[in-house]
Amino acid sequence: MTIFFSDGFEDDFTPWTSTVGTPSIVTSPVHHGAKACACDANNEYATKTLADDYTTLYVRFYVRISQEPNAGSQVPIFQLLGDAIPIARLFFYKTAGSVKQVWLRYMFPAQTDIYANFVYAIDTWYCVELKAVMGSASGEYIVYVNGEPLITET
Repeated sequence: MTIFFSDGFEDDFTPWTSTVGTPSIVTSPVHHGAKACACDANNEYATKTLADDYTTLYVRFYVRISQEPNAGSQVPIFQLLGDAIPIARLFFYKTAGSVKQVWLRYMFPAQTDIYANFVYAIDTWYCVELKAVMGSASGEYIVYVNGEPLITET
């Protein structure tokens, strides 16, 4: 596997394509390295534009939330876009009945929502990964949390 982008926010947002809202670089809390990105508002994030000829992508983020979502709402973890169209989105979600879940919404070959129960906690780091294969008729999506597969859709 070739790593074509990796950033620990040690150089601020310089390696990123753009930011939306006012995400900030902080020195605490961090998962590793000296800095991390902090987003404290809905729709606040950094973007990175890659070549559009990939059919398989692996994405890894270390995520920590400081507040749980309200029942019936979610906290966005990350989103993959292709040609400015969402390919996949991942959220920490809390159902109306307060069940904690990871929610994957993917758009290829058709919009599909998959939920998996996962008891997340505030102020805890999680390694969240997504493998997305868009080059086949059905697509393939695998979500890992802390190295364990949580959602597998093939």
